[in-house]
Amino acid sequence: MKKIKTGVYPTMITPFTDDNKIDYNGVKQILDWYAQKGTDGIFAICQSSEIFYLSFEERLELLKFIMANKPEGMDIVASGHTSDDLDVQIDEAKAFIETGIDAYVFISNRFAKEDEDDDVLLKNMEYVANALPDIPLGVYECPYPYKRELSPYVMKKMAESGRYMFIKDTCCDLKKIQASLMLSRVVIL
Repeated sequence: MKKIKTGVYPTMITPFTDDNKIDYNGVKQILDWYAQKGTDGIFAICQSSEIFYLSFEERLELLKFIMANKPEGMDIVASGHTSDDLDVQIDEAKAFIETGIDAYVFISNRFAKEDEDDDVLLKNMEYVANALPDIPLGVYECPYPYKRELSPYVMKKMAESGRYMFIKDTCCDLKKIQASLMLSRVVIL
């Protein structure tokens, strides 16, 4: 399986025009700015990219533009699955992966409802992961529409699967992060 570089991966915002369309000129300027600052990669098509307000077609078009204009040597990891339906998530993920991204990022709250336990989350993650090509995976603890932090149990299972290379942690709690690191070899961004 392909590896992604260790380093800095900022979440990419999406600029808009005055008439509320994606400002592709602005996207290109942001890509160039990241290159000038020496970032190792970009986390594109994430909550900062306004994915919950863009249609699937807009998210895919934006990612294709990013991939066509990405700075040389920069890795692109991307997310973008906003549906609750697992089969729709699979279709969306496959379309994003086909753009040539370096890793695909799951959104943790898309795999289980707030009141469902970690086993439901893991079962649904496995279902979607097994339907995707062999690409490095990550998980983002996206705080919208609800925040689902990954427990040490989930982190351990992710590490054991061999599929997951990183998480985008949002707990901001050093003790939780240290506990998770002790149970896994997953890189925390």
